[in-house]
Amino acid sequence: MYFTIIGVVSSVQTIAAGSGIRERCRLTVSLRRLSMATEPSDLAVCVDNSGYEAALERRKLYALLPDAEAEGRGLLRVVDESGEDYLYPAKNFHKVELPAAVRRAVFQAA
Repeated sequence: MYFTIIGVVSSVQTIAAGSGIRERCRLTVSLRRLSMATEPSDLAVCVDNSGYEAALERRKLYALLPDAEAEGRGLLRVVDESGEDYLYPAKNFHKVELPAAVRRAVFQAA
Protein backbone atom coordinates (compact mmCIF):
# COMPACT_ATOMS: atom_id res chain seq x y z
CA MET A 1 0.00 0.00 0.00
CA TYR A 2 1.45 3.38 -0.99
CA PHE A 3 0.44 6.91 -0.04
CA THR A 4 1.34 10.27 -1.49
CA ILE A 5 2.03 13.07 0.95
CA ILE A 6 0.04 16.07 -0.22
CA GLY A 7 0.26 18.31 2.82
CA VAL A 8 0.54 18.56 6.57
CA VAL A 9 -1.58 16.26 8.71
CA SER A 10 -3.45 18.65 10.96
CA SER A 11 -5.62 16.32 12.99
CA VAL A 12 -5.47 12.70 13.99
CA GLN A 13 -8.36 10.43 14.88
CA THR A 14 -8.17 7.00 16.47
CA ILE A 15 -9.96 4.64 14.09
CA ALA A 16 -9.12 1.36 15.80
CA ALA A 17 -8.18 0.10 19.23
CA GLY A 18 -6.65 -2.97 20.79
CA SER A 19 -3.28 -4.40 21.76
CA GLY A 20 -2.25 -5.06 18.15
CA ILE A 21 -3.20 -1.63 16.83
CA ARG A 22 -0.66 1.15 16.92
CA GLU A 23 -1.67 4.61 18.00
CA ARG A 24 -2.47 6.76 15.00
CA CYS A 25 -0.61 9.78 16.39
CA ARG A 26 2.55 8.09 15.12
CA LEU A 27 1.33 8.72 11.60
CA THR A 28 1.54 12.48 11.99
CA VAL A 29 3.62 13.52 9.01
CA SER A 30 4.68 16.87 7.68
CA LEU A 31 6.38 17.79 4.45
CA ARG A 32 9.39 18.93 6.48
CA ARG A 33 10.00 15.30 7.40
CA LEU A 34 10.97 14.63 3.80
CA SER A 35 13.98 16.89 4.16
CA MET A 36 14.96 15.69 7.65
CA ALA A 37 18.34 14.10 8.20
CA THR A 38 18.07 10.34 8.00
CA GLU A 39 21.10 9.70 10.18
CA PRO A 40 20.34 8.73 13.78
CA SER A 41 21.26 11.44 16.28
CA ASP A 42 20.91 9.62 19.60
CA LEU A 43 20.15 6.30 21.21
CA ALA A 44 17.43 5.51 23.73
CA VAL A 45 16.44 2.43 25.68
CA CYS A 46 12.77 1.46 25.70
CA VAL A 47 11.50 1.27 29.28
CA ASP A 48 7.78 0.85 28.53
CA ASN A 49 6.29 -0.75 25.42
CA SER A 50 2.67 -0.81 26.66
CA GLY A 51 0.41 -0.52 23.64
CA TYR A 52 3.33 -0.98 21.24
CA GLU A 53 4.33 -4.59 21.96
CA ALA A 54 4.56 -5.51 18.26
CA ALA A 55 6.83 -2.58 17.46
CA LEU A 56 9.01 -2.12 20.56
CA GLU A 57 10.91 -4.36 22.97
CA ARG A 58 11.59 -3.28 26.55
CA ARG A 59 15.28 -2.92 27.51
CA LYS A 60 16.34 -2.62 23.85
CA LEU A 61 18.35 0.26 22.36
CA TYR A 62 16.69 2.22 19.57
CA ALA A 63 18.09 4.84 17.20
CA LEU A 64 16.46 8.26 17.38
CA LEU A 65 16.12 10.62 14.45
CA PRO A 66 16.21 14.36 15.08
CA ASP A 67 12.76 15.97 15.20
CA ALA A 68 12.54 19.12 17.31
CA GLU A 69 8.83 19.60 16.58
CA ALA A 70 8.00 16.10 17.86
CA GLU A 71 10.13 16.56 20.98
CA GLY A 72 8.24 19.77 21.69
CA ARG A 73 5.09 17.65 21.79
CA GLY A 74 6.56 15.02 24.13
CA LEU A 75 7.33 12.53 21.32
CA LEU A 76 10.49 10.93 19.95
CA ARG A 77 11.09 9.80 16.37
CA VAL A 78 12.25 6.20 16.87
CA VAL A 79 13.42 3.60 14.35
CA ASP A 80 11.38 0.63 15.62
CA GLU A 81 11.33 -3.12 14.92
CA SER A 82 9.88 -2.52 11.45
CA GLY A 83 12.99 -0.57 10.48
CA GLU A 84 10.87 2.53 9.88
CA ASP A 85 10.75 5.66 12.01
CA TYR A 86 7.61 6.54 13.93
CA LEU A 87 6.67 8.90 16.73
CA TYR A 88 6.36 7.39 20.20
CA PRO A 89 5.78 8.99 23.60
CA ALA A 90 9.11 10.20 25.02
CA LYS A 91 8.08 8.83 28.45
CA ASN A 92 8.52 5.31 27.04
CA PHE A 93 12.27 5.87 26.52
CA HIS A 94 15.38 7.04 28.31
CA LYS A 95 18.11 8.59 26.19
CA VAL A 96 21.52 7.07 26.79
CA GLU A 97 25.01 8.53 26.43
CA LEU A 98 27.64 6.03 25.33
CA PRO A 99 31.39 6.46 24.94
CA ALA A 100 32.21 7.58 21.37
CA ALA A 101 33.79 4.25 20.38
CA VAL A 102 30.81 2.26 21.66
CA ARG A 103 28.35 4.65 19.97
CA ARG A 104 30.13 4.25 16.61
CA ALA A 105 30.13 0.46 17.00
CA VAL A 106 26.39 0.41 17.76
CA PHE A 107 25.51 2.56 14.74
CA GLN A 108 27.82 0.58 12.46
CA ALA A 109 26.26 -2.71 13.59
CA ALA A 110 22.76 -1.49 12.70
